Amino acid sequence: MLFYFLIASLPSLTLDEKTSFSREEFLSACRQSPTPLDLDDIRNVLDGNFEKVKHPFIQEWLSREILIRNNIARSRAAKAAIDAKPFLRESDKFSIEIEQAVETAFAEPNPLKRELALDQFRWKMIDEMFLFQPFSLAAIFGYTLKLRIALRWTKLEAEKGRQILMAFLQKALVP
Repeated sequence: MLFYFLIASLPSLTLDEKTSFSREEFLSACRQSPTPLDLDDIRNVLDGNFEKVKHPFIQEWLSREILIRNNIARSRAAKAAIDAKPFLRESDKFSIEIEQAVETAFAEPNPLKRELALDQFRWKMIDEMFLFQPFSLAAIFGYTLKLRIALRWTKLEAEKGRQILMAFLQKALVP
């Protein structure tokens, strides 16, 4: 199935600036698509419930995301000198590209820049996954994943983050 109308009507997304396109606006656009969509699948992707979506694109995304998170767990465990095994999810795949991207991101001392580097890699990976299917359901799922990432960055606020950090530190340091 092809989604020419829906894809052409969606605003472009970027990590360079906050998006003004909301989850609700996206779901509304999906409801109005002349080509029918399973909105439950779209909602599950937006909510991060990838296991509930059986489409091959999302299953491949989940497989890659597990590799990313496993590499992150290994990096953090190595830094803390602990065993990573309890934090790893089972995977029978390997990707040197993912391993290198996580290693490069973790070389960044600034946690915010590290997260941005990881999300930029995810963004690039999404683009590559539906490169030859620009008007397909895979492209809709790719857009949904990008919107999920963009909305996360739109919600980040420096002052709120600072308050959360200070509250955490106060709890950790005060008996």
